Amino acid sequence: MNKKKLLHTRLPFFCTVFSILLWGCVTTKDTTEKYTNPQGGFDRNNKKESIAVKYDYGYSAERRRIQGSVIGKGKDVILIIATIHGDESAGTPLLDELKKYLVRNPRLLEGRKVITMDNVNPDGMLKRKRENARGVDINHDFSTPRPQPETQAIVQTIKYFRPNRIISIRQLNGIDYDGPGAQRLAEHLQQNCDLRIKRWGTTPGSLGNYGIEMGIPVITFGLPVKNMSPDRLWQQYSRALLACVTYGRAVVHTAAPSPPPSPPPSPPAGLSKPDKTAELRAKQKKSEQLFQKAVSYLNGKNPDKALETFEELRKTNAVYKAAEVRKYMQYAKDFIKAKQEMDRLH
Repeated sequence: MNKKKLLHTRLPFFCTVFSILLWGCVTTKDTTEKYTNPQGGFDRNNKKESIAVKYDYGYSAERRRIQGSVIGKGKDVILIIATIHGDESAGTPLLDELKKYLVRNPRLLEGRKVITMDNVNPDGMLKRKRENARGVDINHDFSTPRPQPETQAIVQTIKYFRPNRIISIRQLNGIDYDGPGAQRLAEHLQQNCDLRIKRWGTTPGSLGNYGIEMGIPVITFGLPVKNMSPDRLWQQYSRALLACVTYGRAVVHTAAPSPPPSPPPSPPAGLSKPDKTAELRAKQKKSEQLFQKAVSYLNGKNPDKALETFEELRKTNAVYKAAEVRKYMQYAKDFIKAKQEMDRLH
């Protein structure tokens, strides 16, 4: 009897609480940040296609998100990194302005894709120190056996998106460059801002040295050391930053086709020797076609097809550009591995 009485007394209370909770679920405004779907590029709230897609690239040592955006869908891929040193954070607000400008001016993205890593050292930025939370300089952590999580995020992004050029925004009051074709790009930037080219040298384990190993031009875009407002930064350096984006279209560089073998000398009179020139030329031509086809698959972000075509080339002509074939096959394998990892994260 007491149990029935208790139930009757508390039932209205439980009903009221349940109604309040239900009303809150229905009427509470969604305050979550708008996030787009990396696969389709659709904004969940606006339900329309967006040219700017937000990305999570990984986590810092203290488990803070390393975020950025992918803007555009072209094949000319530009990776721009900011705040690799926590005490050089001017690049982060500058990238915010760049993203807004590109979304407002989509014509600049024709044939291009801009990848931004807005703050690759969030722990260091929060503590206002150069290194990450573990005291490691991320910019010189690219050849260590156990790289930091921030370094892994950068490497994974490079292998996944395979950029044609990398821009690292720092605060050094000058422009430096590493990698193939980087000097010409640095000179192009110098013409569009008040910063001058300064050679600090390539350090083993640095991002610049990693770019050399990967065959990708890397530009260190060193803003002034003194702090400036985001508006002032954009006003003064937007032209140079946009010049990085709209600079010519880079592709995977391949060596010039090897010339066909010279015809063998004529046999002495009275002797007959089979002429294999035509056969060798046909083999050389087929090898070159397969090589170019595989590279085009690689440029088109199709590493599986690229590997398959390189294997066919090896069976056809094992010695044809053997070193380059091995290098590009490794690129394709790294690409597949990075893609699988990114798919797992998302």
